[in-house]
Formats: sequence, C-alpha cells, structure tokens
Amino acid sequence: MDTPIFPLRDRRLERAEELFLARQKPTIAATLATRGPIELTPSHVAVIRALQVSWVLIESGAPGLSPEFPFGWRRGTRRHAATVLGIRDEALLARTLTEVGAIVPRLCAGGASLAPGRYSLPADMLDAFADPDWGVADDGTFAFDERHAVLLEHFNWRTEPLDGPYWPLPFVDGKRPYGDCAYFQIDMAGHLGLPGVVAADGKRQYDDAHDADLDVLHGHMLAALQVFLVHATLPPRCERW
Repeated sequence: MDTPIFPLRDRRLERAEELFLARQKPTIAATLATRGPIELTPSHVAVIRALQVSWVLIESGAPGLSPEFPFGWRRGTRRHAATVLGIRDEALLARTLTEVGAIVPRLCAGGASLAPGRYSLPADMLDAFADPDWGVADDGTFAFDERHAVLLEHFNWRTEPLDGPYWPLPFVDGKRPYGDCAYFQIDMAGHLGLPGVVAADGKRQYDDAHDADLDVLHGHMLAALQVFLVHATLPPRCERW
C-alpha cells in the first residue's frame, strides 16, 4: 500500500510542541510512574475521541497513535485541546493525554466495545484516509466488522521511553503486529480462525492469494482503530497498560 504523504513540516509548530513537552515533562514522568486504574473523566473521553491515528513506518508498517502531533499532523496539541476540546490547563492536558496513552491498548483488548456496522469518520480526519488502501468509502464511512474487533484485541503494542520531544503514546509493532510471527499473516489467520495448509514439517503455510487478502485487512486496521477510538462504548474506569 502507499504510505501517507504528509504536508511540509511547520518548524514553528514543531518548536511550540517541543517547548510544551519540555514544560510538562515532570507531569508526564509522574503520570507514567503512577499505578492503578484510571477513572475516565470527560477530558479523557474528549482526548480519546480526538486522537488521530497514523501509520507507523516500521518494517511492514502498522497503526499507532502519533507521538508528535496526537490530534493530527500540523495541529498543535495545546491549541487544539484548548479551542476544540475545552482543555486549557496545560498540566491537565499533559496528564490526561499520558493517561489515555496508557489505557488505549487496554481499551482495544476488550476494555471498550464497538458493534459491527458502518461508521463515519470525522470530516476533519478524512484527508488522512484518502488512499483507498485504508478501506474508507467515498462517503467517509468505514465498515467495521468482527474481524477488526478480533485483531484490535491482539494488537502487539509498543511505546518509546520518555525521551526527546515526543508524547509517550503507544503504537503497534510493525514487525510483529499481532503476536510473535514476523510473517504476521500467520498470526492474523490464527486469531481469525482461518484454515491453513500444514506442511510436512508441521508449520502452517498460506498461499499468495490468502496472504494478499490478509495484507489488505492489515491495512484496513488503520481506519478500524480510528473508528474504534471515535465511536466505541467506553468503560467508566480502565486499568493501565
């Protein structure tokens, strides 16, 4: 699939983000060190709904949350939170965003739920899903089904240490997105209960057409994660990842 084409970098916006992160680094570190479940507040819900996913270009690639601009490319985190989400307290925003990063994997793994159906993506996010490889229809909707729900539960999440001008937000391992196999179609097929061909050495094998279908489904998981964050029914509290 084609990788997303991003607009030219805005150095002033990047610098503002770096300064914001530097100011709030103690808050972020203290939040990461905290244990115990998180009670979801309206601020948590607002942040979860506004997160814009991105395709992480590691190995085969996989969905993830953006550590540079959590609410979308060229959207300043502080400004977007204040003007769109109504969160004007910098420390509250830093703590809430860090806590959300700590629970998104848990939400995907069964902490939240989304019934199969066709869901609309927010209009201001559609440009990121213009490539048909992401599976979003021309009317801006995505058909979320049980396969997407199963694979969301088995995402193999990673996060980077608190270092550099980045938010500690999780992303899916691009080499082994669904388990232990670098040949990730094997993990996908196993989670989905799809039949495979067993070779003489006992290893499961799949034909090219089968693998191609799973590769397409893997690409659609970007939009699946996005509609899940926007539309899923969230619990009142959630354990940290």
